[in-house]
Amino acid sequence: MVKTYYDGIAQDYERLVKSQDDRKQFPYDGYKHILRTVAEEMMTISSDDESIKHILDAGIGTGYLYEFYPTNQSEITGIDLSPNMLDLARKRVPKGLFLEANINNGLPDCITRKQYDVIVSTYMCEHLNHTHLMRFIERVLPLLKPFGKLLIAGPIFYDFTTKKSFQREYYTEPGLSLYFHVYESIVSDAPNHLSFSFMQIKPHAGVIMVQKSYEYALQMEESLIEYNRNTVKWKSSQSRKKESGRKVKAHQND
Repeated sequence: MVKTYYDGIAQDYERLVKSQDDRKQFPYDGYKHILRTVAEEMMTISSDDESIKHILDAGIGTGYLYEFYPTNQSEITGIDLSPNMLDLARKRVPKGLFLEANINNGLPDCITRKQYDVIVSTYMCEHLNHTHLMRFIERVLPLLKPFGKLLIAGPIFYDFTTKKSFQREYYTEPGLSLYFHVYESIVSDAPNHLSFSFMQIKPHAGVIMVQKSYEYALQMEESLIEYNRNTVKWKSSQSRKKESGRKVKAHQND
């Protein structure tokens, strides 16, 4: 169903989402802002290979993210279930490796044999239910290089209160069932060895950053200095994971 839908709108996809963004229409209000934010964060992530940065993009779509991210010093691997969307991504990133795959069914073997500096997923999580999203996080985290980061962006609510305020206005695209996730729920159900951060771009959308906890602790002082320098500032607060009482780092912009 999802594959058929996106194959059908592939040529018009960017025009449609940009139109919704311009009209501030949920769920794509803030679309370009979010992609720029993800691209900026990707640029701050260093590679153990000074000449090249290895990026896995899960749900790459048309590759519009790379309008904001320079690809000349990166090796990009993109996965999507829509061959028509991948055709457009190939034109935008000619040197990339592109694979047709349904992430719900696991990752291709050639993906799992490599490691990446950045794993990114933009506007894909709404097609995964909560169980599948948590499974996706668990599958891709072992593929990160030391101090690598997983970035998940799209229509994600910070808490259930915010989500409820939008439910009355929720518009379902014809032929699609979309899932709008809650950051607090993701953190609550995640393994304890992971550290999460959140940047809220819109009340209904933001960016989640996932790291291994011990790596996050080693980078925390340097990261906070960098956040304070950024144009988009991350304001930190803490919440406790239910049952375990584990402290979680949560960030929201001003």
